Formats: sequence, structure tokens, C-alpha cells
Amino acid sequence: MGSRIGEVRVGREIVRSELGRGPVWWPDGDTNELSESARASCMEAIRRAYPGWRVFVSDRGRWWATRGPLGAEQMRVGCQASLDADTPARLCELLAAETVRDEQVLGRAFQTRR
Repeated sequence: MGSRIGEVRVGREIVRSELGRGPVWWPDGDTNELSESARASCMEAIRRAYPGWRVFVSDRGRWWATRGPLGAEQMRVGCQASLDADTPARLCELLAAETVRDEQVLGRAFQTRR
């Protein structure tokens, strides 16, 4: 039985469902047109859905997620320490794929070491 992280939705369409948390929502359309508060809300929703990742939007409007350090086994199987995408929805798709890899290697989602 796999874990679930919440539904990632774009508009009204479910893109990905993982690890049992509430839905992550953001507006349709070009994210460069989002207000600062809307961007901040999107970033916070992604951070809650994918703990252990630092999320930000570059000055060119690209959505980034970074994490680390990765363990040797994660690096061996191709887990990524940084992801980037044009939209928050695409970033969540990439994060969902990384979560699956982490669960295969670690038996759980990635968490930062403290």
C-alpha cells in the first residue's frame, strides 16, 4: 500500500494524487501574471505538500525546488537535488516523481537531516 501526498490540481483537473493531504490549488494560466500574494500562496502550498524541499520563483519566473544533502543511494538511482519548471503545476509533477523515487530508495519521503 503506497502513501499519498494530496491532490495536485490545476484549475479543476487533478494532475497527481499522493500522500493523503488536502488538495494543492493554484490558478490556471501564465504564472508570470500572478500577484505576489498569489505566488507566495502557491509556494507555501507546495512547501506543505513536499516537506524537505525549498521552493522559490526566480527573477525570470521559473519555479524551483531544491533539497539536500542526498544520500549515496539516492544519487546512485538518479534522485535530483534541484528541479525547475515553467509552472507550479509542472513543478509538482516533478516533485511527485521524486517522491516516488525517494520512497523506493528510502522507504519514505525525503526529509531534511537535522
